[in-house]
Amino acid sequence: MTDNGRENTSHEEFNEALDTQSFFCAPYHRWETGRVDQVNGLIRGFHPKGRTFHELGPEAINRIEKLLNHRPQKGLNDHTSYEVFREARGALDCRMWGS
Repeated sequence: MTDNGRENTSHEEFNEALDTQSFFCAPYHRWETGRVDQVNGLIRGFHPKGRTFHELGPEAINRIEKLLNHRPQKGLNDHTSYEVFREARGALDCRMWGS
């Protein structure tokens, strides 16, 4: 499930390529965004609330992203988001190039 941010505008293309579905949180139903809020909380562990992300440079943002994406997750059978993405990306590449 994702929130309704503009970063999800290409969800239909991804769904078609990966044979998946997207589920969106209803606007203003914050209780539906548990996973989104969990990740936001993890990010805030590195960069406390009340400070803007403009204060961080690209290196710091990339470091946070790398740490979170390489963190094993119970919901992914102790795989990392990076591992799951790479596996899905491999399936996508095979479909795109007819391999």
